[in-house]
Amino acid sequence: MSLLVSVETANAHNSKLRLLAKENARLGLLVAIGNLQRYAGPDQRVTARAQIDASASTNAVMWTGVWDSNSGSAQNPVWLVSGENPNPSSGAL
Repeated sequence: MSLLVSVETANAHNSKLRLLAKENARLGLLVAIGNLQRYAGPDQRVTARAQIDASASTNAVMWTGVWDSNSGSAQNPVWLVSGENPNPSSGAL
């Protein structure tokens, strides 16, 4: 009987962890979509991968940058990646 209880307890714990992982993934997706709409939503925005910048590291070439086309070419893009201070030149987040 105690074996059955321990198996059911482990199963319930695993189900709880799986549900938590799904909810965290859903939250991350909603945050990502919100940032995409916030930064790339207006019609005056241009997006491109970091590989257009010759100084981008190999870790950052798949990052996506968003530029405001009305601001000129000297502006820094908003990088649509996770992390506090993304910098494509260093590949660091």
